[in-house]
Amino acid sequence: MRVLLSVVMLSIMFYDMNSQNCPTIERILINACGPGSKEGLNEYVSFNTGPSGLDIDSLEICFPNGGCFCNTTCGTKTFVSNPTYIDALNTSAGCATPLFVDAVANNPLPPNALLLVFTGNPPTINYNFSNHCGQGPIYVLFANNTTNGSGRFVNSRNCGTSRYRTITFYFNANCGDTVTWDRCQVLDTDGEVLMLDSNGSIIYGTTDGCTVLPSEPYILLRAEPHLENGYFLKWDILRSNLSISRQWVVVSRDPLSNATTEKIEVPVSTNELLLSSEHLPSVAWVEVETFDGAILTSNWMNLFKGTGELTQLIAHSFPQLVNPSLSNFHLEIIRSDGVVVHYGDYGSVHIANEDLKHIHSKLNVGLYILRVNGQVVGSFTKLR
Repeated sequence: MRVLLSVVMLSIMFYDMNSQNCPTIERILINACGPGSKEGLNEYVSFNTGPSGLDIDSLEICFPNGGCFCNTTCGTKTFVSNPTYIDALNTSAGCATPLFVDAVANNPLPPNALLLVFTGNPPTINYNFSNHCGQGPIYVLFANNTTNGSGRFVNSRNCGTSRYRTITFYFNANCGDTVTWDRCQVLDTDGEVLMLDSNGSIIYGTTDGCTVLPSEPYILLRAEPHLENGYFLKWDILRSNLSISRQWVVVSRDPLSNATTEKIEVPVSTNELLLSSEHLPSVAWVEVETFDGAILTSNWMNLFKGTGELTQLIAHSFPQLVNPSLSNFHLEIIRSDGVVVHYGDYGSVHIANEDLKHIHSKLNVGLYILRVNGQVVGSFTKLR
């Protein structure tokens, strides 16, 4: 199955003192489930330990709220284990081979391993990672915070002078990362997660009902309408250790039978392509071949042929209208079986887009059509 995340692209300030040999940030859950009074116990961050592995005693994480945690100079704010909670995670996941292991008991951690660090001990939410079976082991570590439920990430929406928040990671004397995000752009909903792409840009998304981390696609494809000339496609390789020998944009006019599928080879030195209107309507995705012969695919994008300004829909899985002059219009979201799951009248695109943010997070898995004043303007797919 090709996996598609619920995403919006935003900006980030990001540094890495030695990116070739350092751990890499993957996910930051900035808005946990459960009551707000327990937020600081249930959030988490995850990262790859890098090609040299990681010694927990060299790790320090400084949160936007709640200070820094480490095992050397942070007083009682240390990292600890919790075998009971790890057992509960494994029970919920139900994998044939236990998915989670105790990071403290396995310190120092091996190279290129996934480490999950919870901001409290113990969390009060028992997250379900059952769709990650076979992707382990995932090492688990806990900040020694047993009582402070104040959220570590200050995730409420704010467009004023306090809009930016930063988390800093020190992995060892040579490696560190700083991630800064804009609170004016957050969705402000339970389960909101920050994901970092290959360029260090933030992708805002959500977990599936606060039960799991977003899946780990190798390639994330996005598209934006390009007036009457088609779509501008751009993709990110989300795994920094991939060695790619060839890559293609695959365009299918009949995705069920693949009867009219075209593969457009793109140099590995680029990650973008202007797809002209002669290829529309279609479904497009990216395929890459690694030097060891593996073929990896991105998510699908449903691309509709435009007939005017109203067709300009940002073709992320997260739908946003991009015609600012549109006003006093009727908007419908239609499920693939023809059932209208949302409709409403809007005075401006801005108000409609704000509504679409929240509606999207509540939708079930499936393909949806977006219609404005009776005209189809595009589609989006929610597979998680």
